[in-house]
Amino acid sequence: MLKKLDLDQLASIIMILAALLALAISNTPLVSGYEALRHFQIGALSFEEWVKDLLMAIFFLKIALELKLEFYEGCLKERSQIILPLIATAGGVIFPAIFYWLANLRTPDNLSGFAIPCATDIAFAICIFNLVAKNFSNAIKIFLLSIAIFDDLAAMLIIAIFYNHALNLLPIVGAIGIVCIMFYLHRQKVANLSIYLVLGIPLWLCFYFGGVHTTMSGVLLGAFIPMLGADGSSPLKKLAHTIHHWVNFLILPIFAFVASGVSFLHLGISDLLNPIPLGIILGLFLGKQVGIFACTYFSVKNKIAEMPEKSNWFEVYGVSVLAGIGFTMSLFMSFLAFEDHVRQDLAKIGILFSSVVTVAYASIFIKLDIRSAVAKSKVSLQVYSNDIRERVIAGLRQGQTYNDLARNFNISPSTVEGWYEEYKKDTFIPAQRKNSKAKIDLDALEEYVRLKPHMKLEEAAKYFGFSKWTIRHWLKQLGYRYERKPAPAWRYAP
Repeated sequence: MLKKLDLDQLASIIMILAALLALAISNTPLVSGYEALRHFQIGALSFEEWVKDLLMAIFFLKIALELKLEFYEGCLKERSQIILPLIATAGGVIFPAIFYWLANLRTPDNLSGFAIPCATDIAFAICIFNLVAKNFSNAIKIFLLSIAIFDDLAAMLIIAIFYNHALNLLPIVGAIGIVCIMFYLHRQKVANLSIYLVLGIPLWLCFYFGGVHTTMSGVLLGAFIPMLGADGSSPLKKLAHTIHHWVNFLILPIFAFVASGVSFLHLGISDLLNPIPLGIILGLFLGKQVGIFACTYFSVKNKIAEMPEKSNWFEVYGVSVLAGIGFTMSLFMSFLAFEDHVRQDLAKIGILFSSVVTVAYASIFIKLDIRSAVAKSKVSLQVYSNDIRERVIAGLRQGQTYNDLARNFNISPSTVEGWYEEYKKDTFIPAQRKNSKAKIDLDALEEYVRLKPHMKLEEAAKYFGFSKWTIRHWLKQLGYRYERKPAPAWRYAP
C-alpha cells in the first residue's frame, strides 16, 4: 500500500491520524493531559497559541511560495488556464458564506465564522482524489488543484481583511519598513535566503504586537522571495523544497492534533442543529459543490472559459464535492473567528462531520460514476454508426477536443475516448507516413526531442510529416513522457 502512496499522500494520512488521536484522547480520561498540553505556557504564549501564531505562519509561508511557483511555471502559468478555476473559486467562496450566513441569521454574534466553510484543504482533497478518482483526466486534477490554490489565496485575503485585532500603529509602521526593505532586496534579486529569513522574525513580531494576524508575515515573506537570484539560482524553489516536508510531516500533524480535540460524550442531534455546525455543514457540503459547479457550468455554457480537456460534467461535479473538504484551513479559521472554546468546539463538530460526509459521498459518487461511464462506453461503441465514428476520428486528427466532439455529435466524451483508443491501436503499428510506406526515423525523432524538449506535438508532426498522435505514440515508445513540473517538457522516463 505504501508503495502506491507518494509522500504528500502519506503526510495527509499522518495528519488525519493525528486528528483521530486527538479525538480519541478527548473522549477518554486522558483528556485532562491533552488540555494541559494545549494550555502549557511557553513564555508569554500557550502551546496552542504558539502553534496557531508561529507554526501556522510557516504553513502560510509554504502556501505563498507554492502559489508563486504555480504562477511562474505550474498549472497557473498559462493565463487561459486561470479564468475557469478563478470563477469556480469565487463561487466556492461566496456560496458557502451565504449558506452559513442564512443558518446564523438569527444569531449575529456567530456571523464572524462566515469564512470557516469557505476553505478547502488542498492536501486532503488531492489525497482523496488520488485514491478514488484514478480514472479521471489529468486536466480535471489540475482544475481541482487550481481551485484549491485560489482558495488559499482567498483565505489569505479574508484573514488580512476580517481577522485582525485592534491595530497598534507603531509596530505596523515598523512592519511597513521591513516590507520596503524586502521589496528592495527582491528588486535587486538578492539570492541569500538568510537575509529574508532574519527579516521575517521582526516582521512576525511587528504583526503580533500590531494586531495584524501573524500568518500575514509568512505570506509577505513568501511573496518577496525572488524566483531567480542575480547569480542564476532560485531561492524560492530552494526554500519551498526545504520547508515542504517539514510543514507536511510535522507542522500540519501538530496543528491537527491540537485543533481537533472535541468531546462527543454528550453530543446529540441538537448540537449538530446548532446554527454554527449547521451553517458549516451546509456551507462545506452543499455550498461548495453548488457554487463551484454552477459557476463552472455558467462559464462554459456562456463561453467565458473552456472546459478542462478530456473531462466531463460528472468529473466537474466530483471535483466540486471534493473541494468541500475544509479540515485544516477550516479548523484554523475557527480559531480566528471565535475566541471562546464553546463556539470553537461547535465549529470543530461541524467541520469534522462535514469532512466525513463529504469524503464518503464523493467516494461513492466517483466510484459509481466510473462504473457507469465504463458501461456506457462499451454500449456506445457498438451502437453508433461507422459514419459518425469516422467523422469523430477526423475531428480528433484536426485537433478538436473530446468535449467539443461529444457536444457536436450528441454522444458522451467517454465514447469519443473509446473510439480514439481503438483508432490508436489500428493506426500506430507500424507508424507510416501518409501516402507512403516509409517508417518514421526514430533516431531523428529522439535527437529532435532532446534538442527541443519544450516542443509542441504539432511542431514535430509538421517537421516529420506524420500526425501528432503518431509522434506522441513513438515518443512514449522511446521512453519519453510529457511532464508539467518543474516546467512543461518531454523528459526521458522509461
